[in-house]
Amino acid sequence: ILRPLSLINEGAQIIRQGDLELKLRIETGDELEEVAHSFNEMANALKKNIYELEASEERYRNIVNSMRDGIYQTNIDGILTLINPYGAKILGFSEPEKAIGTHIETLFLNSKDFKVFCSDLEKNGYLNQFRVWIKTMKGELICVEISAGYIKDENSKTVGIEGIFRDITQNVLLENVVKEMAERLRAVNIIA
Repeated sequence: ILRPLSLINEGAQIIRQGDLELKLRIETGDELEEVAHSFNEMANALKKNIYELEASEERYRNIVNSMRDGIYQTNIDGILTLINPYGAKILGFSEPEKAIGTHIETLFLNSKDFKVFCSDLEKNGYLNQFRVWIKTMKGELICVEISAGYIKDENSKTVGIEGIFRDITQNVLLENVVKEMAERLRAVNIIA
């Protein structure tokens, strides 16, 4: 009885170290053989679940990395903890890892805009298409549109902010051109 128990204990240690290929072969014709069989089934189920989890993680990583919008998360202090490659590019970083640790307030062109961002988020619990001018790490001024919400932990405590953003500078510039043309037409119509 001691030898089969010792084998089960050794098997548990090996699986805990990550070797899910281990198969216990205990042929005692009693409950210990059943335990070994259940142990092997558990290892197979664990192996399958880990594979499915890794495949799911890869799918979501590919989605996030291929999006043409910026995706980000911050901690409660507003420090970037996650950003996708396109988001890093919009903000003027050469790679996402270089953006991690940046306080998002430093990206806002005007500190008043950051205060409005925070107060609107706090008041509503989310932001939808909040427009703001930022200064990229390359020194360029761009207008971004941000949609964001709070990240909550299992106790519903706010632990950060997450959202998406996109560069809408060209759209804003075109809107301004259209406004100017409309004003000129109005002025021409008044004169005529």
